[in-house]
Amino acid sequence: MDLFEGYQEAYGTYKITGKSDEKNKLIGKAYSLKGPVTVELWSDHVNGKQGLGIIPICKDSTVKFAAIDIDEYPLDLISLNKNIVDGGLPLVLCRTKSGGAHLYLFLKEHAPAEIIQRKMREFAAYLGYGASEIFPKQTRLIQERGDIGQWINMPYFVAPKTTRFALGRNHDTLDLPGFCKLAFELRTTKEQLDKINVRPTELLRGGPPCLQTLCKQGFPEGTRNNGLFNLGVYARKSCPDTWPNLLQELNQKYMDPPLNVSEVQGVIKSVSKKEFQYMCSQPPIKQHCNAPVCRSCEHGIGNNGAGMPRFGTLSKLLTDPPIWFLEVEGGGRLELTTEQLQHPLQFQNVCMSVLNIMPPITKRDEWQAIVQHLLAEVTVVEVPPEATPQGILKQHLEEFCTSRVQARSEEEILLGKPWTTNTKTYFRLKDFLSYLERQKFRALDLNYVAMYLRDGGAVKHFFNVRGKGINCYAVPSFDQQTESFNIPKQEGKVTY
Repeated sequence: MDLFEGYQEAYGTYKITGKSDEKNKLIGKAYSLKGPVTVELWSDHVNGKQGLGIIPICKDSTVKFAAIDIDEYPLDLISLNKNIVDGGLPLVLCRTKSGGAHLYLFLKEHAPAEIIQRKMREFAAYLGYGASEIFPKQTRLIQERGDIGQWINMPYFVAPKTTRFALGRNHDTLDLPGFCKLAFELRTTKEQLDKINVRPTELLRGGPPCLQTLCKQGFPEGTRNNGLFNLGVYARKSCPDTWPNLLQELNQKYMDPPLNVSEVQGVIKSVSKKEFQYMCSQPPIKQHCNAPVCRSCEHGIGNNGAGMPRFGTLSKLLTDPPIWFLEVEGGGRLELTTEQLQHPLQFQNVCMSVLNIMPPITKRDEWQAIVQHLLAEVTVVEVPPEATPQGILKQHLEEFCTSRVQARSEEEILLGKPWTTNTKTYFRLKDFLSYLERQKFRALDLNYVAMYLRDGGAVKHFFNVRGKGINCYAVPSFDQQTESFNIPKQEGKVTY
């Protein structure tokens, strides 16, 4: 619990609903539940009664642990662990339930989520898994709207015979005590992380980090043509007048063996077309992608023509209507309605208003495919009734009707005060809406508030006060507090 200290008021669980998908990943449904993270939950997890997921990001937008989620199958865990150890990275590799890997970072104290997320993205790109998901997926939480962030499945489910085990520094399988010992030994600080530099040496002036890494490590077999095309894009960006000559030099310098003359001329012809961009979604540069850094490079993808930003996991808050939360990497956290999520133009409007970024408008079928992919792994957040917009509205109604600002007669309703008799409380709708505005409650529009009052038993009532008509709502009166609080006495001298 100390190692995986995260958000304390909610947690996750994953229920297996099928065998496996085409990637050999176990099929199931993710649920987020409100409630404290307890010793009993951890006990049920390690004993195999119910799996547990922990949300890394805390209320104050800090984290004490982070992870890289490598969702590729089959995965050579031993080889990956060797790369971690050889690179001197303070990461603990744990096998996932489906045979992938979670690479955990543990911190001695809390650190800003944004900084740790950026560092984990660097580690992922260095290891060749730049497209992997990073936890925390959020850099901040929209707490006032019920946002709780995404959780990650914990290792050592059914601890004595778990398949979610860690590998030691000698690549041996660790039991639960062995994992805890290693994790505590590798705990680090933000200052120590800052000193770990895995960014590749700049071999290409102003070039994207993926190509910098590949030029240093070598282009894998079977990727030389695609690799040279991306080098051609870089050459054209950096030397628009003499780029074909530069590309031939890069071919001789970084391709092993170099492509022949006809292949190079074919690449030059392809890059010469009017529209040219890096092939970010294809090997070999996909594996080493670090989009946030690339956008800042002189000859990287830039902010123009860079395509859609990377999205985190979609969360759905089970309110009525539902509220959606989506992390846009490099931008921030978005709150969306169903309609805004459905339409790319509306999504762009929200991004511009909230994040100050302007993603491109994709074709409707392409946007549908993006959203469908997000929905396939949506995290559903169940909330108690009092945490829904309807529940909060009910609390506001009670506070409005029972506050100290009460009418002493029906005439004072004209002053914007609610008037309570033995069984009913009377008020004007506009006065209640003004109260909601002062409380900054904007979760439901005017029509819904009126409908809520009607469905909750409110009836319309008309008063004639000194010749002036007043249209009111009447609701059953709420219980008033009659007993005073027991306030302890302050001993000694009090200074102000």
